[in-house]
Amino acid sequence: AAVFAGVVEAAKRPPLPVLSMEEVAKHNTEKDCWVVIHGRVYDFTQYAHRHVGGSRVILRLAGKEATPIFSRQHGKNVLEGLSLEEVKGLVNP
Repeated sequence: AAVFAGVVEAAKRPPLPVLSMEEVAKHNTEKDCWVVIHGRVYDFTQYAHRHVGGSRVILRLAGKEATPIFSRQHGKNVLEGLSLEEVKGLVNP
């Protein structure tokens, strides 16, 4: 039931905006922390302080592409536990 509810919620959400890396780069502080992983832009502002490896790891990547570093430490399934609200958009390739 929870999976179905998530699918329904995702279907209601408007399409994700396409963002440039220049836009992402503006969000590079502890109070405004966006990170690109696998082509998606995540707002980790609230999550950074809950990160098991410490907030510094995430804050170093604020405003940047983090896929290679993320992939060395985590499987893609780690991102599945994040709220849809944390996904700000897709990065412009």
